[in-house]
Amino acid sequence: MSGNVWESCADWYRPDNHLIDLRRARGKVVVNPKGPPRSLNPAEPRSPSRVTKGGSFLCHDSYCSAYRPSARRGTATDTGMSHLRFRCVKSTTRPNE
Repeated sequence: MSGNVWESCADWYRPDNHLIDLRRARGKVVVNPKGPPRSLNPAEPRSPSRVTKGGSFLCHDSYCSAYRPSARRGTATDTGMSHLRFRCVKSTTRPNE
């Protein structure tokens, strides 16, 4: 999953969202938790940011700390780069099942 392109996600970015998720879960398993209702990116406070995950072909483990599948950061919604894309996903179950 890492090393190709950063994956653009639908969730708004907040650097503290994992702490909010932990409090919300209260020890239970949470499947596909809902992201925050709005963006809060201290690096770009005036620009709404979405979550990007994974790392790209421009990252290398010797100088890029985000070169791992669990890496996440915020990216402005109007950003277009050769190393930022989205991943198409198809469910393996049918809607009526």
